[in-house]
Amino acid sequence: MTRLIAATTLTLVLFGNRVTAQESATAHDGPLIEAIDLGMIYPGVSTQPRAVNERATVVGVAQFPDGTQSAFLWTRRSGFREIVQNGGATDINKRGEVVGYLNSCGYYCGGFHWSDRTGLHDLGEFVPSAINDKGDIAGQCGQELPQPCVLIDGILHHIAVEHYGLALDINNRGVVAGSVYRPVEDEGFAPQAFTWSLSEGLQLLPAGDASTTEAQAINKRGTVAGTAAFSPATPDPAFVQAAVWEKGSMDILAGSDWYALGFGINDRGWIVGVVSRQNGTTPFRPLLWIPQSVALELPAPAGLDGYYAADVTNSGLIVGAAYDDTGTHAVLWMVTGAKSPK
Repeated sequence: MTRLIAATTLTLVLFGNRVTAQESATAHDGPLIEAIDLGMIYPGVSTQPRAVNERATVVGVAQFPDGTQSAFLWTRRSGFREIVQNGGATDINKRGEVVGYLNSCGYYCGGFHWSDRTGLHDLGEFVPSAINDKGDIAGQCGQELPQPCVLIDGILHHIAVEHYGLALDINNRGVVAGSVYRPVEDEGFAPQAFTWSLSEGLQLLPAGDASTTEAQAINKRGTVAGTAAFSPATPDPAFVQAAVWEKGSMDILAGSDWYALGFGINDRGWIVGVVSRQNGTTPFRPLLWIPQSVALELPAPAGLDGYYAADVTNSGLIVGAAYDDTGTHAVLWMVTGAKSPK
């Protein structure tokens, strides 16, 4: 079942780096949003955040001009630091455990687990995408045809799929979200969103009228955020929309002329991602959806243009990126005063 959810039209009223979102049809106060430019790890080095925890510790990928990458970590106290060379960080949990990939061979050829306490641990061909607060890890095993895998209580489980797939997130209950790839006649392979748990195994999520679906994130309630495409062949931007799966149905979180992607979700149901308006012809901008409330572009810090939002915490910390002519900057947004449905 596919239901369209109309997005709220918003007016953004600026107060320095803070904005108040107000519905254009009414005049009641909306959330306050502070946009903080964290800068770049080094001048001219593209700094792309992937995740943030409740301590406002940010991790991601530093892309150097020569094509090499490093995993970075940013804290309020110490700023940026490289924690792994020839790789990138994909997630961090509340304990400060970081996971990511290694690409010294030129592509994703391995994974790592890192923390200040234990240092770097090579995970071999297991390439993590996410880590939950218990330390369970979701990711991929293998290189040519990756298989979704999950490491729970130190035991590696291979999620059985017919061809290949990606496990992209895991919640604190051990439920994994990702995509399996199925053959499509004359079109190669097409993704379909799934969840997996030890108790229920692989569960394909409903696709409705969508030709492809991809799950990116899952919260403690089992609500999944991702993307749905409605073009039968190569997706046209007008047909790619952010999606959410909850209680057995898929909802579309976008306007009729939006190209939107959902990347992260918190336990309050807030979803972050990117949006391009006018059927994908405008630049990408970071977006926040608050269920049954508002959908709004996140403001960029002064002098920057917004790019994407990657992750959101339960307290309203959002991490993503913005850019100027020097490159991509890491950005931290702090959202207060937003009301979520009970």
